[in-house]
Amino acid sequence: MKKLIFKQCLYSFILLLVSFLTVVACSDDDIPTLPTPQTGTPALTAAVASVTVDPSGFCPLAARIRVNTSGGMSIRATVLPKPNAITPAQEHLFPYSAEPAQFIDVLGLYSDYTNQVKLAFLDEQGIEQGDTLIEIQVGPLNIPYVPQVRRVLKADVSRMEPGMDLMLYTPNGDNDTSMPYMVDADGEIRYLLNWRNSEEMMHTIMNAAFSRMKDGNWLIGDNNRGFIRTVNILGEVMQTYDFLTTDGYKFHHETREMGNGNLISCMTQQDAQRINGTRRIRDQIVEWNPETGAIVHEWDLANMLDSARFGAKVLGVNPAAMSPSNWAHNNAIADWGENYISCSRYQGIFKFKPSGELMWILAPHRGWREQYQPYLLTPLDGDGNVITDPAVVEGAVHLDDFDWAWGPHAPIVLPDEGSNGMLHRILVFDNGLARNFIRNNLQIPYSRAVIYEIDEANMTVRQVWDYGKDMPEYYASSRSNAGYLPQTRHILFGSSEGATLSNGKSGSCILEIDPASNEVVFRLELENAGGFHRVYRLPLYPD
Repeated sequence: MKKLIFKQCLYSFILLLVSFLTVVACSDDDIPTLPTPQTGTPALTAAVASVTVDPSGFCPLAARIRVNTSGGMSIRATVLPKPNAITPAQEHLFPYSAEPAQFIDVLGLYSDYTNQVKLAFLDEQGIEQGDTLIEIQVGPLNIPYVPQVRRVLKADVSRMEPGMDLMLYTPNGDNDTSMPYMVDADGEIRYLLNWRNSEEMMHTIMNAAFSRMKDGNWLIGDNNRGFIRTVNILGEVMQTYDFLTTDGYKFHHETREMGNGNLISCMTQQDAQRINGTRRIRDQIVEWNPETGAIVHEWDLANMLDSARFGAKVLGVNPAAMSPSNWAHNNAIADWGENYISCSRYQGIFKFKPSGELMWILAPHRGWREQYQPYLLTPLDGDGNVITDPAVVEGAVHLDDFDWAWGPHAPIVLPDEGSNGMLHRILVFDNGLARNFIRNNLQIPYSRAVIYEIDEANMTVRQVWDYGKDMPEYYASSRSNAGYLPQTRHILFGSSEGATLSNGKSGSCILEIDPASNEVVFRLELENAGGFHRVYRLPLYPD
């Protein structure tokens, strides 16, 4: 089929003539009726009527394109890469619609650039009937604190996990407004949400709470005001949950959508107190139904873990954020089948049942009282033998093939492979805070991504892979995470603020690692970046 393709400038109309599809400039009420071709197939008309950059006011690297049509069609939009870019073209197929005016929101535009966007028009059977190339001019971001220096040191695109790196970024401290952004393999920012001028979203501090839901919206939390919200791909608020007003719960750190459709969040109960009457914080978890807002489960970590275990008993040092009130510092929660896995920066990683009954605790054994001993996992060496050295078990020293996680973040349950359901593997970011109970200024600290294999029947834990202990320059005492990349089975290593970069300056670093060889296939440095709570590799559009 012969196609005639014409470029157009922003906001101008296009004219595309093909055998069965004619693209013309027209209004909603002025779609012409064309002669029926000799084949008997009615002619279709379509016109790119307008292009609006940043249609929501919060997503400056997106554009809404209006296409007027006389018949149903689907539209495939492709943002072409810059010359010499290694990042592939960003393509998305918008679903079939019979509406006379279709609106598509195109993501992944370059800032300060005239973007080339190809639109292909498909009939109801998915057969392409024509296409056109349009130009969309996007200005510079001009947003304070966006990392200006993004240095790609290595990018083996043929081996990398598809997608872009999403940074959960708060530019200027916890009273600022979080600004999540996505970076491609060339170090270009291709997606960003900027709520700094939004009355509703200003001062929203998400921490680790920004995840894609099954319906394509983002699930976010506001650590500042304690709200939980859903927002669409352009950053517009869809729904707000305020448990502070109704139930006395204030969100912090992380919230996630569960496999059963419910939502689960780390919370602080405003009335929670220690025995001496002082306030407790960051030690509750709540699961609720997003349709009704009704709480389904609520758990108090003080009823699971040992709230008397804090301070020198835990780390050999008292971090500024640690206190009897903040004894747990719960920073992650996720469902695991019918059960749950959670992470406490100061107590370790633990699994529990809906009833609140502990299943196991992955943590150094020092400081736990007798009633918690049955839940502590016994460490194994690399050959699967029980480690009997009490100094290793309690955490005073470590071995080459085993160490506990210190000040950990973001445990992820990995797919079971060849274990017949008896063994489970989890990936954890081991920050290395006061490793082996030694103050950081008395040792060379380092952070790791580490995979542990857990035998729940025998209550043992074996370290099967780690990365980072020979890279102290990427030490991060807080925040940060490791991610599992399912298509390549690679590991994403995200070291937040404080990393020493290749030029000696401070910033953040993201690595993609092939765990079979420990080869790095992608290395990105963000100079003076202000840090991030988490980094994820995601497709630009929802599935």
